[in-house]
Amino acid sequence: MSQIKWQDFLNILTLQGKDRGILKLIKCTSEDKVKFVTCYEANKAYLEEWLTEHTKNEPKSAAKSTELRLSGNKVYQLRRDKEALDTYNQSVIAAPFNSNQFALALANRSAVLTRLGYSEEAVQDIDLALEHGDDEIPRSKLLARKAVLFSKLKMFEECLQLIKSLYPNEEQISTQENADLKNAYENALRESKKKNSSNVGGNTRGDRSLPIPKGGENNKFPCASAYVSLKFSKDKGRHVVARKDLDQADVIFVEKPFALVVLPDQYRQHCHHCCKKTVSFIPCEVCTKALFCSVECQTTAWSLYHQWECRGLDVCHSIGIAHLGLRVALLADASDRYKQVSELNTHLDVMTEVDIYQYATTAALLTVYLEQYTSYFQSNNSTNKEKMGCQILRHIAQLICNGHAITKIDSTSLENNCSKTVSETQQRIATAIYPSASMMNHSCDQNISNSFINEHLIVRAGKPIKKGEEVFNCYGPHHTRMSRDERQTTLQKQYFFTCDCSKCSKPVESEGQQFSALLCSYCAGPVMRDRAACADCVRTQPLFELVNMALTAQEAYHSGQKIMNEGRMNDALVFLEESVKLSRKCLYKYNTDLRTYKDLLARVYTELEMYDEAIGLIEECILSVEKQFGCNSLELSSELMKLFDVLRMDLAKLLGLGMTTSRNYKGKLAKLKTTQMKVKKIIEGNMDASYLHSIPGMTAALDSVKLS
Repeated sequence: MSQIKWQDFLNILTLQGKDRGILKLIKCTSEDKVKFVTCYEANKAYLEEWLTEHTKNEPKSAAKSTELRLSGNKVYQLRRDKEALDTYNQSVIAAPFNSNQFALALANRSAVLTRLGYSEEAVQDIDLALEHGDDEIPRSKLLARKAVLFSKLKMFEECLQLIKSLYPNEEQISTQENADLKNAYENALRESKKKNSSNVGGNTRGDRSLPIPKGGENNKFPCASAYVSLKFSKDKGRHVVARKDLDQADVIFVEKPFALVVLPDQYRQHCHHCCKKTVSFIPCEVCTKALFCSVECQTTAWSLYHQWECRGLDVCHSIGIAHLGLRVALLADASDRYKQVSELNTHLDVMTEVDIYQYATTAALLTVYLEQYTSYFQSNNSTNKEKMGCQILRHIAQLICNGHAITKIDSTSLENNCSKTVSETQQRIATAIYPSASMMNHSCDQNISNSFINEHLIVRAGKPIKKGEEVFNCYGPHHTRMSRDERQTTLQKQYFFTCDCSKCSKPVESEGQQFSALLCSYCAGPVMRDRAACADCVRTQPLFELVNMALTAQEAYHSGQKIMNEGRMNDALVFLEESVKLSRKCLYKYNTDLRTYKDLLARVYTELEMYDEAIGLIEECILSVEKQFGCNSLELSSELMKLFDVLRMDLAKLLGLGMTTSRNYKGKLAKLKTTQMKVKKIIEGNMDASYLHSIPGMTAALDSVKLS
């Protein structure tokens, strides 16, 4: 039993339920209570057995915490700070809460956080270490470190007060061997004498402020702009419409989720409660899995839901989006926004009998867990197991259509003299439910863009939206990434509707086919692979010859890729140049394979410092990407970042050669500035503008070259 994953076990229970006729029974009833109770009673014994093997938490261990802390000390002394931070984090997590081991781990972690420049986090660790530690804690040393951190945070009055409390006699300060403390004191004295120095405070690492919806928040539509309204029609159901004209980048929603769950692979990077990116965690007092950015988030999470989930986090990790269904049910009485969530459509009436049975059985599993491994029902007399099970079932079904991924953009670092071009990917951090934003209908060509500040969803107009026009989101299937048939299949399977947006309503969907088209031998137009003639000049094409040439180009590309991965750049160059040369003769200019070949060849050119050749290929890729994905897409910003990086390296090379007055240098400097402006325009119009400065090394790269 211990080796059986939940989905495999659920599939076994489903087969048993089918043989016993239970699937047909629950499909025929319209009552959620009957669906849940039937699955609960039929499977309770099996669920109890499965839970016994999946509710075993790793206990806190003072010995393990001490061992990890001592290991952290060794790497800290070697100045391997990131490794030390990771080890100290593990020591903090392993330590019994409110113990001396916990305080010592925090104290040591504050030292490496200080050295890494995480001043606020270091102050938090010092305060907790002093609160939880006994006489073994080096209090004076920690307070001196805190004073230095106050100075770094520009909290000069607090810095002076703390230093004077440690050393009442000023002569003691001036004779201090601690140079950092002396410098902090002198700096604080100097700054405190300046006019309005009390207003200087603030940490540059602080949280970004939330934008304000256009026209302020709507008093009838929570979290939405006053420029939009919620409408209802028989054909569209509830939907969002512009009440006034919206310009590109205008903020339409700023919404905190009703509930969220951080994905298990993100636990060591993001707060379990607010999703904030965190480098030093405050762990749950009981388990070693749930980690928080602050004591406030830790205590809030415990009081609202974590006390009931704590022992069953392994169970929650096994059940996917149903974990969020449980979280929503646990938060039902904690917010007046629950009514918004409860009114979302479940689609249980159109789901398959297998899906209904599996969702109801998963709800039964979570109810049995709450019943046998927590005191939830004893602490909440108004909620019985049937009511709770039905709530969980409904929320699981709602989330299949209304769950929203919280994402971040990962970018490669722009390191000094690094010849790697930038690439960007969207990474899922958490799954959440945003009841107001869920009111937007789908379009395969949406007119909004989404971004996140911690757990808050920021929805902006992706293009101008006129008064009376509908505000559309894309539920996943986008016309630039999937064919019409693929989109319709996906939407029907998960969301139970047929899309009739502008892109799906076209009688023939030929736009996407050009990205896999061959090249017309006569006019250089697109030749679709299922036809023998050019789409532009309608002349018959030598398809056999074109396809064979494309296959030869593909073989050359794969050979070059393999050799490049071995580090033999000059040898790889021969194959990749041949691949692009052949492809130009047989593949249409916007063909994605041709773009892939050019991209890899540009990388090799960059590694070999053949910057002019790399720049030319990247510019061709930019035109192709813009054609496919649009002028405000993440894909285009990624290509522009590649161009920016290569231009920066080329300028640095020319600078080293003393060629700053040459026409070549000035031309590339102007191109760099133009590229920078394009990237900023996309980000400011499509995402949170501060994202530009969140790219590792981007600010330094911008500052390293004079742009005007």
